Amino acid sequence: MTNLKDSLDLVKGKEMYDGNIKRILSEKSILARILKETVEEVKDLDYDEIISCIGSEILIGKVGVENSLQGKIDTLSEEDYYINEGKITYDIRFDFYLKKAGKSHNKDKKRIKLLINIEAQKKFNPGYDLVPRGIFYCARMISSQLGREIRNNNYDDVCKVYSIWICMKTPRDVENAIFSYSLKEKMIYGKKTRDFRSDLLTVVMVCLPGEINEEHTLQNMLRVLLDGKVSPEKKEKILFNEYGIEMNDNMKKEARYMCNLSDLVEERGIQKGMEKGIEKGIEKGIGEGRRLQIIDFYKDGVIDKEKALELLKISEDELNKIIEKSM
Repeated sequence: MTNLKDSLDLVKGKEMYDGNIKRILSEKSILARILKETVEEVKDLDYDEIISCIGSEILIGKVGVENSLQGKIDTLSEEDYYINEGKITYDIRFDFYLKKAGKSHNKDKKRIKLLINIEAQKKFNPGYDLVPRGIFYCARMISSQLGREIRNNNYDDVCKVYSIWICMKTPRDVENAIFSYSLKEKMIYGKKTRDFRSDLLTVVMVCLPGEINEEHTLQNMLRVLLDGKVSPEKKEKILFNEYGIEMNDNMKKEARYMCNLSDLVEERGIQKGMEKGIEKGIEKGIGEGRRLQIIDFYKDGVIDKEKALELLKISEDELNKIIEKSM
């Protein structure tokens, strides 16, 4: 039977792995590339300009970020709390200041301020739709501005918010795609000659490919960056040669941790699934209990497709059919 230590090691390994992902995504060179492809206001800026616009405030889950780490942003808090609205924890959140934005929505301000949230999401189908959750996060970032950005009930001061979701395990109908949702004006009757500021929130879903491919896209870059089965040396080579990203010492360290933790979680997780199947007395050959556990590990990103196929001893088409039936 799986002992308590093994179970705790698995949980701890997963938590540390999640922390690796958040810390790597919080690197300014990575943030710049995410924003370039997802934030309308910065599409014409180069990466250095985007980095210079990133503010010093950030929220990174429950992981504190040391001020001394190169390319990082100071951590001020880990949660957004407002009376009667409860508590919410973001993966990554920071302020962004457009320095050369032209006309501002507020004549008294020289810079336009955006509030940005980035979520690292393993499961695309966690039992509900992710898009409403993203909209909720945006609404929360807007409502929390009361008393901070919004003074004396002057709602002209509302900052636009973005919630950007990096989805790592995605079904085929959205795989390797980027799509967004935002407020749009719709005339129901009559005419008007005035424009009103309504573009206040945008949710962006960045769906990574199932496997690393040859495309030079944000999705493929993130797949390379976040894949725990890719060695740090190979990551460094691909990211520099194909995407112009130079990994600093901290990124290299996090990449090594990610690779080691991926092996730990896979080893502990598979062992736990095997023992669970035996414990239930249904271990016949591979056993249905272990079979389902391995499929869950694959869907959760604990093991990759190649490892799942090896353990299940089935073809890729058979695996895809099983996944589709379970959705």
